[in-house]
Amino acid sequence: MFGSAVTALKDAKEVAKDVGDIELKEKIGTAYDTLLELKVRLYEVDDENRRLKRALEDQTKYTDPLPPFGYVYRTDDAEHKNPLCPRCYQNTPQKIGFLKAPHKAPTGVFRHCPVCSTNVPETTPTRPPMTNKKVTPYWE
Repeated sequence: MFGSAVTALKDAKEVAKDVGDIELKEKIGTAYDTLLELKVRLYEVDDENRRLKRALEDQTKYTDPLPPFGYVYRTDDAEHKNPLCPRCYQNTPQKIGFLKAPHKAPTGVFRHCPVCSTNVPETTPTRPPMTNKKVTPYWE
């Protein structure tokens, strides 16, 4: 497509040389430059299109957030044993970090992400229990 347009412009430029019309030569040169700029832009758009297609294919490799914790899983993880870290998954650029097995802490149950070091709660965080120490006022 571009090849035939470039060839036509070159032919027109040769004809313009024989005629000796400087203004016509300038307009053909401008059209030629514009055509080359369009060719460069077409390559850029094609590269962007390929990148977006790859990103879309990558996105279909994961499930939508699933209850009860809203974790995202790889589609090949049918048993949903290895959730992705929500923080890594939602970052830009996207990282893929798998959460470790749940561990119990004094403040609740959490999963740890080794990529971003986030602790993701699986229960509502609780406060540590208060001690039964009697507090004496400072004036006593």
